[in-house]
Amino acid sequence: MSIYFVQVLSALLGFVLFAALNNKDKSLKTIFLPSFLGIVAGILIFKVARHALVDDRVKMVFDCITLGFLFLSLLWIFFEFKPAKILTFFALGVGYGLNYSAISALFPLFSGELLDTQSVISFFLMLFAMLCVFVLFFLVSNLKSSLKPLNLKIFSLLVLACLVIDKLSSAALELMRAGSLQTHPQMLSIVAKGIYVATFSAYFYAFIILVLAVLNFASRPAMTDKNAVGSISFRFTKAAREKISTNVNFATVIIAVSLTFSLYYDLYASRPPQISEPVLVEPQGDKFIFDVDMLKDNALHRFAYITDEGKQVRFFLLNRFPDRPSPVIVFDSCMICGDMGYIKKGDDLICISCNVRIFLPSVGKEGGCNPIPMPFTFDGKHVIVDYATIVGGSNYFSNVVERMVLDPVSRKKVSNLSSRSYLYYGHTYFFENNETQAKFEANPEIYVDTNGTLK
Repeated sequence: MSIYFVQVLSALLGFVLFAALNNKDKSLKTIFLPSFLGIVAGILIFKVARHALVDDRVKMVFDCITLGFLFLSLLWIFFEFKPAKILTFFALGVGYGLNYSAISALFPLFSGELLDTQSVISFFLMLFAMLCVFVLFFLVSNLKSSLKPLNLKIFSLLVLACLVIDKLSSAALELMRAGSLQTHPQMLSIVAKGIYVATFSAYFYAFIILVLAVLNFASRPAMTDKNAVGSISFRFTKAAREKISTNVNFATVIIAVSLTFSLYYDLYASRPPQISEPVLVEPQGDKFIFDVDMLKDNALHRFAYITDEGKQVRFFLLNRFPDRPSPVIVFDSCMICGDMGYIKKGDDLICISCNVRIFLPSVGKEGGCNPIPMPFTFDGKHVIVDYATIVGGSNYFSNVVERMVLDPVSRKKVSNLSSRSYLYYGHTYFFENNETQAKFEANPEIYVDTNGTLK
């Protein structure tokens, strides 16, 4: 749910901060109204474009237009020309409003037919974020009053530079995707770095606002003695101090709330789900045997076997039906998505790579994003899998771990990662040097049985 708050911040906070820094005479008609109306217009334009299935092209065009007006806005940091300023901030509002609408399109608030609690909370979080950004415009307009003209221009240039980097990187990437801009490795590297830097832009804007708050608080007029300066002067001084304190306190609270949501999303909510640590198991003879009593909790039980080569082969057991024993064992990998694995939530199995939800009764069947099945037997109490079946699944996994094994000739422990190897009757053996490997290759039957047992 926090994503609905973060989307507003990431799309609008930088533009609102820049607009507030350029709100020189605090006139609603010059900056606020054009920016507000532009944002509304941008949201509506994207809705129409998405309905007409041309949203990608429209966004690409408006991103380029927005970039042009960002460069133009550099003039209005140093010069005051109200008609051009009004047009500039209206156009920027359209661009950033459209950008917000494009970001939020992938996460619709009311995607289902029924109005659920999560949708309502998400909707209010979005409105709350809008309110925070709206209030910050007026707070920053007040906080900047303590800055000297030169310092104000420096802050405006810093924010503008961050906005340009963000928009230039995203526009270049869109043009590359559309084939309108040639893809060169160096260019792609620069664009990638720009996009990466832009992901932290909300924190930069929050830092700028906090600096403004500190500077404004430090500029408070000193408290005077009422008897020395008179009651009128004393009241004016007190009112000025209270006004500054109010602006600083409100700005600090809003930034603290915004940072809380942003950090929660970046550090926790946006992380992909993680698979549980698998339990390492060893075969009993040439079989893997699992007691199905463990499945009474209707949870996913993940295991792993380390092959002779050091490949970690993951697999898991679960019960397909909660009301009766119906165990199934499958590899923790997908033929389509690879070996990122699966997690179980409720009555669904979820592929971590693509977030596809899999109906539990279908687990063990081939096709789609289902986990790779394996043959097994169920005797009513145990699930039994052949050793060869597990080892044969090593090709589905990429994780290799270090394992200390015996050189069958010298009987010294060597690492599977740094030693030479030789395959014999389906078993891989490792050697400390070329000499022991040569002896083994010449007469392997002297050192091992065909089943892998050392002599």
